Amino acid sequence: MNKTLEEHIIQENLTPEQLAKISKHYKSKNVSELPEWFKKKTVPREHAGILLYTIIWQEMENGETLGEVWNDTVEPSKLDYHIKGLKAQTNYSICVEVMYYSFTTLRSEYLEIETNRNFSLIPPGDHKDNCHCDKMGTVNDDPDHPGCRTHFFGSMSLKLCQCQEGYSGMYCHICRPGYYRLGPNMPCNKCPCDIKKSNGYCHFREGYLFCDTCNEGYGGNLCQTCAKGYYRPGGSAYCTRCNCHGNTDFCQDITGECIGCRHNTAGFNCNRCAHGYVNIRKTGHLTSCVHADTAQQMQEKNKPSVGSGAIAGICVTVIVVIGLIIGVVIYKRYWRYPTARPFWTVELKDDHEGICFSSVPEDELVAITAREEEEERKRGKSGSQPYTKLRENI
Repeated sequence: MNKTLEEHIIQENLTPEQLAKISKHYKSKNVSELPEWFKKKTVPREHAGILLYTIIWQEMENGETLGEVWNDTVEPSKLDYHIKGLKAQTNYSICVEVMYYSFTTLRSEYLEIETNRNFSLIPPGDHKDNCHCDKMGTVNDDPDHPGCRTHFFGSMSLKLCQCQEGYSGMYCHICRPGYYRLGPNMPCNKCPCDIKKSNGYCHFREGYLFCDTCNEGYGGNLCQTCAKGYYRPGGSAYCTRCNCHGNTDFCQDITGECIGCRHNTAGFNCNRCAHGYVNIRKTGHLTSCVHADTAQQMQEKNKPSVGSGAIAGICVTVIVVIGLIIGVVIYKRYWRYPTARPFWTVELKDDHEGICFSSVPEDELVAITAREEEEERKRGKSGSQPYTKLRENI
């Protein structure tokens, strides 16, 4: 936004919320420099919206204003405003000023009014005119004081306004939440906002009636239309979400037929692949529809030559076979070459100063050899390693 335009806006002494509101408006309209219609009485229609109201009031005496001038800003969505802090039984001069998005301002004529008595709990018979009720908003069942009802507080009593349905306030002069009026001195009417479609409250904005908040699935100023992604089945008063499997955001507003299916899908609910396309995902939404030729290429490319399970089986088999071969070799070697028997000994002499060598006696060596040969023959095994005599000429 141009600095000159920023300076003009800052000079208006707006609140941060109002500054953000006007900045958002100018940004949405692509206004970056000070326009020719700024603060002019004739402006483009798109900039004729109301930015805020300003209520101005000042105390009066004998037809002359005196004292401090008071003011307060009001959002354009508010239809009623209550000035606080006024003195009882005092004359005031009040006017309303409106500011548009173009910063053009218009001011109403000044209205001179007198406030009511500032009454509280009053003894019976002290005042007979202590109830000033709005005739349109009160229940008129007291002939002496229309709209008033006496309320007792111990020995004290007070006449208070009894409001009709749809009215509230001390004098039953404003509409209750959920009601609206077309203008001053007009009756309060119930908001035409279905609680199944909205929060049930409404307000005026720039001459049009709006429901405060629409529920999910509804739109329009009175939440009377279906929002994007919803439709109203024939004969139904309420909206239903479109069943398009996430492949489009729009459907026909009565039948619910999906419009503009994406991701190569088709059908009433975008629930199948379009002609010439196949779904490569077996579960979930149809978001994987690809051309048939592409799907075939993908399958051939991803087809494994040997499964991972087959590779694992081959590896295990090889390990088992190698283990068996090693076991057989060790077994045969053990029986073919038994552990050799000692045929000579080495002993330490008694004086611990020498070593004595002695060989196995001849008869004992022969007996051992004969026994082992006999055992070999019984097992059907031959070629065992015989003992040899120790050479004595070492």
